[in-house]
Amino acid sequence: MKSINMIKGLPTLKLDNGKSNPYIWLDPILARGIAKNVYINMIKIIPSKQKIFEKNYKEFLKELDKVYLDIKKRIDKSDLYGFFSFNNQLDYFAKRFRINIYHKEEKY
Repeated sequence: MKSINMIKGLPTLKLDNGKSNPYIWLDPILARGIAKNVYINMIKIIPSKQKIFEKNYKEFLKELDKVYLDIKKRIDKSDLYGFFSFNNQLDYFAKRFRINIYHKEEKY
């Protein structure tokens, strides 16, 4: 079994401990890069299925673009410019859409 890093070559946000934030797919633009890496590596693994992979890859990119534009329209119309978060899962999303994110300690 071979492990492939699908975020290789993509910019990542760093956590306080110096490691990369793993929730990169929550940024629709960076998700395009992940999709490209998946596409390229799938062709390497099963070259005979390239046409199917290419079709699926292009359809996925179109869907990502629609999602991105829909979110952007909603945020542009919104009166809210930030939110509180108890973890780092939405950091990429907040950065992409220029939303203020306020981290709070998760406690009961």
